[in-house]
Amino acid sequence: MKTPRHIPTLCRMCDHGCGIEVTVLDGDPVGLKGARTHPFNKGWLCVKGHAALDLFRSPQRLTSPLIRKKGVLKAATWDKALSLAAGNLHRIKDRYGPESLAIYYGEGVGHQEIRSYMKRFANVFGTPNFCGVGSICNTSRTIAETLTFGGLTKPDIPRSRLLMVWGGNPLVSNEPLVPGEIGKFKKRGGRLIVVDPRKTETAAKADIYLPIKPGRDEILILNLLHVISKEDLWDTDFTEKWVHGFDTFRGTVREERFSPEKGVSLTGIPADLVRSVARAYAETRPAGIFAGNGLEHHGHGVNTIRLLAILKAITGNLDIPGGDLFTPRPKIRDITTPLPGPTLPAVGSDKFPVFCQARKEAHALSMTEAILDEKPYPIKGMIISGGNPSLQWPDSGRVREALRKLEFLMVIDVVRSPDSAYAGVVLPACTFLERDEHRINPYQNLHMISLRRKVVEPAHGLPDQMIWVKL
Repeated sequence: MKTPRHIPTLCRMCDHGCGIEVTVLDGDPVGLKGARTHPFNKGWLCVKGHAALDLFRSPQRLTSPLIRKKGVLKAATWDKALSLAAGNLHRIKDRYGPESLAIYYGEGVGHQEIRSYMKRFANVFGTPNFCGVGSICNTSRTIAETLTFGGLTKPDIPRSRLLMVWGGNPLVSNEPLVPGEIGKFKKRGGRLIVVDPRKTETAAKADIYLPIKPGRDEILILNLLHVISKEDLWDTDFTEKWVHGFDTFRGTVREERFSPEKGVSLTGIPADLVRSVARAYAETRPAGIFAGNGLEHHGHGVNTIRLLAILKAITGNLDIPGGDLFTPRPKIRDITTPLPGPTLPAVGSDKFPVFCQARKEAHALSMTEAILDEKPYPIKGMIISGGNPSLQWPDSGRVREALRKLEFLMVIDVVRSPDSAYAGVVLPACTFLERDEHRINPYQNLHMISLRRKVVEPAHGLPDQMIWVKL
């Protein structure tokens, strides 16, 4: 019997990149567990990570390229599928211009691991309409905190005295060490405040729970800022040294329209409770704020998170031990220097200029209008990689109508996604267990560049990087 190999690598079932150890026997992955020596997850692995082998072995995996013949997707060779795709892309470019092609990446391909290859392809093709899942994910947070104080922050829970969890449920869904950090935080007497419409597992452990009405977070933060301003609870040293326009801001939030009494009918939170929370947060230092994606899934997401960033700053909890620390990523050069950019603006840049400038991408959720209404110009072809707009984007019926209207759609994925029902070409990709790629941790207070090692040879598809190189 052959001896099993235990290969260290990184999980890619989400964007956190936990260390894992995969057991491989005779070229087949037979076991998987968290890597105890990895500094991020220290052996812990969530249910999604444990499901990686299920995805690898899934009976729904694509086993060959598919091309549409007489309305039916049928197996084809790689050469034939790539040739058909290239022919359609050339036809669309020649007839409508390079900007008529949109390229969409989902979380399945990774923001940093494969995105660079896709962006380079868009650059060479000449289309400005490279876009991704950031339109409906955490880009609001990135823009908001960068505009307010220059970069993303993360609560330093192990050294906090008070932790406010806003729109998230970290005890069951987030970075692997956060549940343990919160458990230790509570045991040493830390005060936990949770703001969430639903009484989550985290809310059940809270010292104070604020069951806010959905989408009213912006108002509640203004109510907290009103109390802090009226009662002179801000950090004078910090605001005098680091805050621009504070007097004007303070004068605005002191207005009666932002008082907890005015907000109660909108937020559902009693005024006395709002005042108590404002005092507790401002007077208990150091204090951190853990904000989940719930804040970004409503209108005014950027401004809501900007207000939360201001709350951190004026109370002196920004960039101090136990407060909210900056988490700068290591700087790394892209795969190649971009060619001169396209002449036309990206779709969505007229309505969402800050988003498009910050991300250097088109606005994905504006693609439906560009396809159906041809505004600001027509989108005739699309490549979807590791995503599923017909389920992910708002107004799914209209999204499906848009996908049907496209002259050419190509889907790249591990399994046959619902979007492939509208595709002319479907290409099988690999799972993360079958490809090599680098990894820069984007969220944690750890500074690492890591290697996600291939543990087995590709079973069916090609690594995404190779697909884009071949295209």
